[in-house]
Amino acid sequence: FEVFINSKNMEHFQWIVALTRIMSAVFRKGGDVTFLVEELKAVFDPRGGYFRPGGVYMPSIVAELGLIIEQHLKSIGMIKDSE
Repeated sequence: FEVFINSKNMEHFQWIVALTRIMSAVFRKGGDVTFLVEELKAVFDPRGGYFRPGGVYMPSIVAELGLIIEQHLKSIGMIKDSE
């Protein structure tokens, strides 16, 4: 498994590369990777979050990555939908 994130914002380049390398390594290692979701979703930006389309508040870019991973893991059956 390999995770790629493309961004034109060079201010975030180094931490995006570091985060995607760590996430890729965790996915390749195997086992229960679902812990990543809650860890990433718990990250907040001290400068403030933002609203996604549809009015959903995101406390940080990292938290949104956690949400996206959660959606993917639900779609492949690794996380059961609570609804």
